Amino acid sequence: MPSPCRSPAWRSAPARRGRFVESGDVLSGVCTGCNVFVDSVGIAALLFASPALDMHLDTAVKQHLVGFAVAQGVLAHLARPGRTTRPVIAPPGYEMVPGLLCLVSHVAATITAGAHTHAELLSTVLIAVALVSATSALLLACASSRPRALAQVPESVRVGILAHVGLHLFELAVRQATSKGVAELASEGTHLDFALLAPPLGAALALWLVLRSSTAPLIATLAVPGILFLVGAHVHLARLAAGLSLAEAQEQRWLLPSTEGAPLFSLWQAINPRMARWSLLCTPTCLYYVVSAALLPVLSSCLNLALLEQFERPRSVDLRAETRAHGLASFVAASIGGAPCFFSLSCTAVHNNLGAVTRASSWVAVATALALATLRGSAELIGLMPRAIISTTCAYIAFDFVWDGLVSKCAWRADFAWGWLTLALCARLGALGGGVCAIGAHALLVAVRDEVALAAVSTLRTPEVTPTRPPRRSASPKQARTPGRTASGSRPGSLSPAQRRQLQRTEPSAGRVRERLLRSGSVR
Repeated sequence: MPSPCRSPAWRSAPARRGRFVESGDVLSGVCTGCNVFVDSVGIAALLFASPALDMHLDTAVKQHLVGFAVAQGVLAHLARPGRTTRPVIAPPGYEMVPGLLCLVSHVAATITAGAHTHAELLSTVLIAVALVSATSALLLACASSRPRALAQVPESVRVGILAHVGLHLFELAVRQATSKGVAELASEGTHLDFALLAPPLGAALALWLVLRSSTAPLIATLAVPGILFLVGAHVHLARLAAGLSLAEAQEQRWLLPSTEGAPLFSLWQAINPRMARWSLLCTPTCLYYVVSAALLPVLSSCLNLALLEQFERPRSVDLRAETRAHGLASFVAASIGGAPCFFSLSCTAVHNNLGAVTRASSWVAVATALALATLRGSAELIGLMPRAIISTTCAYIAFDFVWDGLVSKCAWRADFAWGWLTLALCARLGALGGGVCAIGAHALLVAVRDEVALAAVSTLRTPEVTPTRPPRRSASPKQARTPGRTASGSRPGSLSPAQRRQLQRTEPSAGRVRERLLRSGSVR
């Protein structure tokens, strides 16, 4: 679950040796695996919200759980004492949903427009999601040579991209709660729609205020699951008070639809390359959506790895090795059809605050995720999950991105007007096109500003001062033989007593200036 922890309290105690698994490793691993399951259900529900895909919700959940399990297993296997001293967590995140949703919606709309089968549609969508993971692995491999390059992207441009993601997530939060968009709700919203929307937005606002007002590790660890549990309990209590059964609540969109508990290998049966429409996946529009969806995981991983280096001080973190490890983990996950994941600093902080000591906690999280993907009982848990939990999570991330990115900074700093410009470009051209245009425009402006400043400095030159030369004297043999003296008997760069008196008599201030210039050697 998303839990931005701006100053995570890392465990300073060294890893204990003796037992393979500590009690803290088990607790943190099980909690992280359960959190990943809840996030995977929410992300899959957002991506497979169309009527043609909602029947395959269980398969989409398995794809995200398998992607996390494989990527986390690779990171745990590559963990060495010389790199990071604590386990790192790379879960699926809601931040990837806007890019993935554009890709899935484009593929689904194109295929359903003509003759198709459910197997063809599902296989093409799952392969498209796996291509995003492969593209992010390629971009991370390219960024491993200069891991700090993406972290040097202007902050004003980064906050504009994140604000664009936040506004898209807010739209999804409203749609999950009321089945209407923001514009439709403003024009045709009823009292019932606003009553359904008020609890998720209120819980998201409360969660945002709690996490902003306190940086205590315990509050940062328990605030998100606690508030989401209260939201789910409120929905089920309201369902019982209204006398609705599970099927009726699912029909009225209070709960997610129930799915059949298919075995784990059904995921690879659904990913059939022979059934996929490769002609659609290779079109320029689809490839643009793939790269755009892979942009945010790569950017988030690089930024969080740069922050990890600050929190690990005085220990050094090999950013190149870490970036290559995350790229390899994404590639392995994509090779077996897994969904993309990215390194999350907040989830890593929560994982360590729960008592993680060794990398065995990562293996426990992997085992928990695979167990939830395999057990048939997990499919029944999907039908019990309220949509209000998804709305609360999306709204909370939207509040955090928009406020921290645009309101709190742009209101006081003029250079963050670029954030608003980036937001406008992303809304018009998409995240990838708007981000590239904003970065190019920012670089061009900086280059022009530097040229103007250099030209202004070059015109401000010190005027040359020509001092009056005294009459030459014939140097005595002793003065001529003294090293470091001129023919007049004075050292180079100094004035004779007669020159000093003459300058001070004509213009005292100018005389002192000329004397300093002569002593410094700038005027000869």
